[in-house]
Amino acid sequence: MAVTREVTANLSNDASSPNNQSIDCTGVDTLVALVEDPVNTEGNTTGATYNSVAMTEMGRVNRGGTNRQLIIYGLHNPASGSNTLSVTRSSDSVGRFLVGAYGWAGTDTDASLTGHDESVSSASSSGATLTFGNAVGDVCMMISVSSSAGQAAGSGSTLTDSFDIISVYVSNPSPTTSENHSMTMTQTTGQLGLVGVYLTASEGGGGGQNSSFLKFM
Repeated sequence: MAVTREVTANLSNDASSPNNQSIDCTGVDTLVALVEDPVNTEGNTTGATYNSVAMTEMGRVNRGGTNRQLIIYGLHNPASGSNTLSVTRSSDSVGRFLVGAYGWAGTDTDASLTGHDESVSSASSSGATLTFGNAVGDVCMMISVSSSAGQAAGSGSTLTDSFDIISVYVSNPSPTTSENHSMTMTQTTGQLGLVGVYLTASEGGGGGQNSSFLKFM
């Protein structure tokens, strides 16, 4: 079964903690949450829950040379219907706190949500490539936080959405075959943090899609 987008959620810009928003997960197999925290302390973003069920941290990266951090959380089989996505951090004294959420159908909900991530951090970069070793899935997604304008998709990826200094890229590895899968982004210059994960398709495979899966509002 192909992995397809089922829900698009607002991106919330909020300096307070916890950050709560209502997300409708009807028809969703795997819910993914993106957090951009202006504090790069490792434990500042302390966790995410959906309908009071803890989500799993899938990946995390600091933007090189500055106080910004990206974290990706995931949850298989989220409760159907509209429920609260809540993200907390230990300090909310620094600026905005961005949270986005999106859901997928057709994912393998028995597959681990950990061990499927890659990341790059650089204080001075004109782009970066993530290589997902032995990726098997229908969707790879890559999130960047940058100090520079002019971001664009490179080899193997499609730029689907952007909001301020955050950009989202997707690509489609083989749904059935283990392979090395690369996604590249380019930018003019400046500090860069890049984190990516992939989701595995349910048994039966099928081609994924490159359609936009996260809409910032």
